[in-house]
Amino acid sequence: MAEYTVNGGTGTFTSSWSLAFSATQELNNGVTAGLDYTVLNPLPVGWIESSMGKLSVGDADAIGAASDHYSATQNVGDFAAGAYTSASVAVRADASLGGFDVSISDADFSGGAPADLRVGVSGTFGAVDFGLGYSQVSGGFGMNVGTMIGGANVGVSYYSPTGEFGLEADYDMGNGITLGAFYSSLPVGDYGVSVGYASGPLSVDVAYAALGSTTIDMGYDLNDAVTLSAGYDATAATAYIAADYDLGNGASVYGSYGTGYDKPVGITVGASIEF
Repeated sequence: MAEYTVNGGTGTFTSSWSLAFSATQELNNGVTAGLDYTVLNPLPVGWIESSMGKLSVGDADAIGAASDHYSATQNVGDFAAGAYTSASVAVRADASLGGFDVSISDADFSGGAPADLRVGVSGTFGAVDFGLGYSQVSGGFGMNVGTMIGGANVGVSYYSPTGEFGLEADYDMGNGITLGAFYSSLPVGDYGVSVGYASGPLSVDVAYAALGSTTIDMGYDLNDAVTLSAGYDATAATAYIAADYDLGNGASVYGSYGTGYDKPVGITVGASIEF
C-alpha cells in the first residue's frame, strides 16, 4: 500500500507491505503439517492438524491468545490480547469436544515478564451461544452469552477483572432499517443507540453514544467498481468524504478529504494491491 497525504500544504508519503509464505504437507492417518511465515514477523508458525484438533507453535502475535473465545459487548472490557504482540513465542492447542470449541495457549514474554496462560471455550445450547475466556496473569475471566428474543439479536457480557457488564441488541425491521442499542456499566452512564438503513447501493448509519459521539456515515455504490462514502462527527464537528475505485485482481485506488473523523486530516490519495 502506498499513500500520500497533504495537510496544511505539507505532503507526507507513507507505504506499507507484507509478504507471507505458507507450506503444507499431508502426513499419515489424516494428519496435516504446515508452516506459515510472514516476513515482518520475527518467527514463523508451525502447526499440526487432524480431526482431533490443531497444535500451533511460533510467533505469539500470529497465534493469538486462547481467551479470544470471549467476545465483549460494546465498550465492555476485554483481555489484553494485544499483549501477545510483545511475546516472543507461544504455543496453542485448539480442539472440538462434544460440540464445544476449546483452546489453551501460553506465551513466553521477553524482559522477565511471566508467561500468560490463557484458556477459552465457546459453543451453543440450542438457540443460545456463549464464550468464555480466562487469563492466568490477571486471574480474571470473561463471559458472553447471546440469543434471539422477539426477533432481536441480544448479547450480554461480563468481565471479572473490572467487574463490569454490558448489554447490546440489534433488530432488523425487514424494510432496510436496523435498530441497535448498547449499555455498559463502566463508566457510569455509558449507553448508545443507532439506526441503520440500507437499500440498493445506498447505506446510512446514525449512532449516538452518551459518553462518545453522534456520528453519521453514508455509503453509495456508484457501480461495481466505484464506492463513494462520507461521514460526520457532530460532537467533534469533523467530517470526511472519500471515493474508492476497485481496479480488479486485488488492486484499488482511493482518495479522501477529512477534517479529523475516520480519515486522515487533509487530502489523501493512495493505492493498494494484493497478490
